[in-house]
Amino acid sequence: MLKKGSVFYLSLFLLLLLISACSKNSTPVEQPDSSSQAASIPLEKKEPAQKDPPKVEKPQYYVDNKNFRIHSKNQSSEEKIALLTFDDGPKGEVTTEILDILDRYQAKSIWFISGFNYGWDYKPSSSKAEQFKALVKEIHDRGHIIANHTWSHENLRKIPPEKQKQEILSMNELLEVITGEKVQYFRPPFGAYTDFQKQLMKDEGMQSMNWSVGSLDWEHKDPEKVIDQVVSTIHNGGNILMHDLPVEAKALDTILKKLTELGYKFVLPTEVIINEGP
Repeated sequence: MLKKGSVFYLSLFLLLLLISACSKNSTPVEQPDSSSQAASIPLEKKEPAQKDPPKVEKPQYYVDNKNFRIHSKNQSSEEKIALLTFDDGPKGEVTTEILDILDRYQAKSIWFISGFNYGWDYKPSSSKAEQFKALVKEIHDRGHIIANHTWSHENLRKIPPEKQKQEILSMNELLEVITGEKVQYFRPPFGAYTDFQKQLMKDEGMQSMNWSVGSLDWEHKDPEKVIDQVVSTIHNGGNILMHDLPVEAKALDTILKKLTELGYKFVLPTEVIINEGP
């Protein structure tokens, strides 16, 4: 028989042997795989590099010096275009009325300004000058082109070269003071050119311009006749002559409506041609 002390030591030995066996056969705790952990984290997406938007070139137009029609510089263009022009302004309330109609159709135009609305003898009139300056500035600020129609609206063929020069350059000077821009276009009163005036245009870097569609608003008192005249004679590239007159203000809305329905777009020249002459 074993003594009590022997039994105690034997039991302790067996217990230690059992613990040792369990520790060897136990499954170790699995450590996380650093590579798999990294793969589980979504990578930050990089946005594709922004490309500059393609440059869209603005349409370019010019007036033919031989027939005064307006053309697109894009030879393949099939758009129907027309140029709106107004002579002898600004006059006052009728000017604003015409401008409002143009705005409704988002139509821009050239205004050939006459100096007699500012004052005679190349001097300001106390009753006209301020209104004149305000209206010219408003026409310009609304996006229309300000052009020269001489100071006194005289027939250039009936006055000497020195007077022709004064009629044109005095008007240029006044308009440039008001708008801050060089005057580029000129229309002689009655469409009457002279050799001296054409040479002056080249010297000043300006383009002369008549018209290819006449509204006859200076003859007709009935707006319907003005409307019919324009619509019946319009053609692609038509350079339409109108005036700052009450009859035109009454006809203009219908003219623009009918031409728009016919597919016309109202454009302005963007290039001055001074090497050729009519």
